[in-house]
Amino acid sequence: MTAEAGFELALSVEGALPLFTAEGERRWVPGWEPEMLGGDGAAGSVFVTRTNTVETVWVVVDYDPQRGIARYARHVAGVHAGLVEVRCAALSADRCAVRVRYTLTPLAEAAVAALAEFFEPQRFADSIAGWKRLIVAAGLAAD
Repeated sequence: MTAEAGFELALSVEGALPLFTAEGERRWVPGWEPEMLGGDGAAGSVFVTRTNTVETVWVVVDYDPQRGIARYARHVAGVHAGLVEVRCAALSADRCAVRVRYTLTPLAEAAVAALAEFFEPQRFADSIAGWKRLIVAAGLAAD
């Protein structure tokens, strides 16, 4: 299952892309507490996030500031696995477009309905638009 949505930020690509890393998201995602298991955030680095009883293992597939791309593989044991990609493209020197794509495969029948709900087009678009609201509320970009 795949969905893509986006928003604009009043930041350069160089200012925006680091916000979509394990450490960068600490600055704007409430409760985001990644535990680095290996690496420094470059390709091949591994980290874990935990929310309630859900543990998600993340692997940095690609982090390329010159191309404005951050890609992650993610796995929730017995639930789903897939990719998350964030692309930042310059609109001007101090403004960029952010596109977020999730591609997840359910690993159990019970996960199919939850993923279908997650990928419902309006719900997904609203969720990704919420990223901008959180970034602005954290004072990291103007509205």
